Amino acid sequence: MASAVQGAVASRSTPATLSADEAALSVATSHGSSGRLSKKIASAVIGALSIALWLSLWQLASVHKWNFFFRFENIPAPSEVFAAVGELYRAPKFAAHVGNSLRRIFLGFSVAPSCSGC
Repeated sequence: MASAVQGAVASRSTPATLSADEAALSVATSHGSSGRLSKKIASAVIGALSIALWLSLWQLASVHKWNFFFRFENIPAPSEVFAAVGELYRAPKFAAHVGNSLRRIFLGFSVAPSCSGC
């Protein structure tokens, strides 16, 4: 009897003798992983398009000085913001100032537990 069960298991494990249900399950499993990947790609594309649309509307509103919920007279366009960020990163003192600020933040967080009983 054990040899009959082993024979049945061995015959089922070969690809040529898969039942219709097992074949459908293997096809559904392989399509499921590619389906998840395509959903992630679609989600990333939708996210990128929504950010691009938002930046485009911000640029138009700033350039044409729209009065919407905000008055865009004093709000710079994204192109101006990106240019200013580029200039800031190229400034020689920027890295030193950021480094000093981070050092103070980490020092404060490391001293805070010792003062918790005060």
